[in-house]
Amino acid sequence: MTEKNRAQLASSDSSHFQLHAQLENDSLFVAKLTLCEVRLMRTHELEWLLLVPRLMNIRELTDVSEANQQLLWQEIRLCTRALQACFNPHKTNIAMLGNMVEQFHVHIIARYKDDPAWPKPVWGNVEIQKLPADQWDPIIQKIQDFLTFHFT
Repeated sequence: MTEKNRAQLASSDSSHFQLHAQLENDSLFVAKLTLCEVRLMRTHELEWLLLVPRLMNIRELTDVSEANQQLLWQEIRLCTRALQACFNPHKTNIAMLGNMVEQFHVHIIARYKDDPAWPKPVWGNVEIQKLPADQWDPIIQKIQDFLTFHFT
């Protein structure tokens, strides 16, 4: 799929996209891919990305067009590879829950055998850290560098 085709697929609803306040509060901007905004959750125990498609009124994966689902999976794969290359986790978890925040989003979480939640799910077992944004800069920069090099 060419860059032009990717942009055409994603552009249908993105002009009115608004990030849910809870997602904005709990995470920091990393990058803007063709379909998704990539964000880093504010937890210092784990590298945890959110991918939020810039589409309106999407609550479930089944609400995303088939063409945009293909693009979404490409971006999930890219961001999973970024976490694997930059942080060498034991495992990466990918989840789409939406129980607390209904705006459709994808969690990609680097997991380690010594992380505070291992081997349990991260929900309820790690805390959001309200540190100054610049404290997250080295992690964000690593991910941005990978995405810049691999997303062309």
